[in-house]
Amino acid sequence: MDPLTNYHGFKEDIETVFKDLISEFDLKLIEPSEGLFLLRGEKCDLKFTYDRGDLVCSFKQPGDYIFNPGYQVWPVYRYLYPVKETAVKFTNGDWGTPKQQLSGYSKVIQDHLKNILEGDFSWLVDYSMKVNEESRLTMFVFSLDRNHPISKKFWSGDNSWKVDAENYLKQTNSKPQETNRGWFRKLWS
Repeated sequence: MDPLTNYHGFKEDIETVFKDLISEFDLKLIEPSEGLFLLRGEKCDLKFTYDRGDLVCSFKQPGDYIFNPGYQVWPVYRYLYPVKETAVKFTNGDWGTPKQQLSGYSKVIQDHLKNILEGDFSWLVDYSMKVNEESRLTMFVFSLDRNHPISKKFWSGDNSWKVDAENYLKQTNSKPQETNRGWFRKLWS
């Protein structure tokens, strides 16, 4: 067992923390490969991975390839409940113990996202378009000089960079792919 990508008690912690959801949705815990766990359900799967202290829980549609990433719970939650309080998972970089992280996932799913476990992926198309647009804006920022004000905001963690980038592109009648960097333009062709 690689302690960087797995930890002793991972399986047991999932079983303990998610016991109510396991029972309610008749989920089955499987380990398709070392350090990768799935709570397999009839209408939705939950995928768990652990990497160097960060535990990730993702929604997956049944039939999705096991090793595809899925849709991470916290970004989906922030998308479906876009109030300021949900904008930050944790602010200090300390995500807690793996069991505490599992508890956070279980609570947000239990309180707000059970509909996904029931098979409601009606949000997925719009969510995917939003993620794609954010990726394009991020690539646009990568094309800017590091001293550009938008780039400075991006690298400092100031989330207002997105609005600034969108406004900049509107003011210049540009699209992200119309930058002067050839490598960036190729990404969108």
